[in-house]
Amino acid sequence: MNVAVSKAAVRSEINVTPLVDVCLVLLIIFMVITPILRRDSPVALPETQNPGKVKEQSRQITVAMREDGTVLVAQTPVPQAELAGLLRHLQEADPERPVVVEGDRRLHYEEVARLLATIEDAGFHHVGLITHTKS
Repeated sequence: MNVAVSKAAVRSEINVTPLVDVCLVLLIIFMVITPILRRDSPVALPETQNPGKVKEQSRQITVAMREDGTVLVAQTPVPQAELAGLLRHLQEADPERPVVVEGDRRLHYEEVARLLATIEDAGFHHVGLITHTKS
């Protein structure tokens, strides 16, 4: 028995070109959006008339406290119970590393003072506060 296959027979191949196109478009979108999302600080910083000029250093540690009391170290949420240990560990790794604090303007002074005391207890000596220039 000789069975001839016609040219109009169904082909069981998967066309992956549209899938690759969609994946590349999504990759480009995520590459463009990710840096924008990271630049936004979740902290509403206080404003001052004449803030000092501070150069951002690549080795500095940024510690932020949101209005709800959440603490972020280098944009990573850290539970209050683990904060002191993490800061001590970072200080032991590089004792001269500067720390900058972003405290939400809606926080009570007492909460920011507690955060500063925790940073000082960890052994950091170069600590600064970040503010925005008043318009």
